[in-house]
Amino acid sequence: MMDIDLFKTYNDVLGHPAGNKILGSLAKLIQNNVRRIDTVARYGGEEFVLILPATAAKNAHVAAEKIRSLVQTHDFGQHVQPNQCLTISCGVATFPQDGETREQLIRTADSRLYQAKNSGRNKVVSGRHTIMIKWIRQQVKSKIFRRLFLATLAAAIIPVILTMGTWIINGISTPLYYAAVRFVLIILIAVGVAGIIATFISRNITQPISDFEHSATKIAQGNFSHTVKVHTDDEIGRLARLFNYMTLELKRLHNMNLAKIIVERNKTQTIIKNIADGVIVTDPHLNILILNHSAEKWFQIKESDVSEQPISNVIKEPKLIELLSRATDP
Repeated sequence: MMDIDLFKTYNDVLGHPAGNKILGSLAKLIQNNVRRIDTVARYGGEEFVLILPATAAKNAHVAAEKIRSLVQTHDFGQHVQPNQCLTISCGVATFPQDGETREQLIRTADSRLYQAKNSGRNKVVSGRHTIMIKWIRQQVKSKIFRRLFLATLAAAIIPVILTMGTWIINGISTPLYYAAVRFVLIILIAVGVAGIIATFISRNITQPISDFEHSATKIAQGNFSHTVKVHTDDEIGRLARLFNYMTLELKRLHNMNLAKIIVERNKTQTIIKNIADGVIVTDPHLNILILNHSAEKWFQIKESDVSEQPISNVIKEPKLIELLSRATDP
């Protein structure tokens, strides 16, 4: 979201027709410097909205900074602003980090726009630093990261400690000060290397897990359109595809009105339970699904004791079993 800084000056000094001309020139400048898939729109007054599909937070910030710089250096023909050039302030919001609905994204972008205004104007404010902080916190809180870090650190430090111990035992003639400095530097390097390795390995694990957790929460809230992004073809990637397939099936069942299906099933079970004759309902593999009251009395068993068990465990008559098998053959 973009807003012209101190635009009231144009209208007060040059009049509204000149202000409208500036708005038209600004719109053309923005339109000529974005991609074909991007959308530029006026959002009331002197505000503009730029929609950038399939753009990460970092790239969105770069795009906004590019527009801001172009506006500042462009000659609009009039120099009545306090700083003798037209400038804009920008607020950037990214889906889904900053919001999953249109209203949330607009609210976040508008809030950051006013942060840019209040911090001196002619600036771009986005959530890229916030995203980085969240990512660092996520890594630090991750047990996987901590275990990888400690394991890598131990693998790097233990040989160093053993080497230093050997030097001391063999009486290497190195001043204590230099030995201590060398030891500290080696420890710091080991910590840095351990952090880099642990981050590199864990980010391919913790991020997908975080995506799974987020998607599961959305599905539990009834949002069956949410999916997990598939970045790799390894086990996690296959699990993500399986998770997305499960979500798709849940969405299909939801669209079929699953609650209504369950109600109808319960009605059918109630009717079957109250039939005077003995009724046994099985699946195509002759595993027992329903046993009505009459059948329970005849065979002197309870449905809960034989549910999903083969019917041959209940009926011992071979001819009856053969008849049932023929009835279920395709």
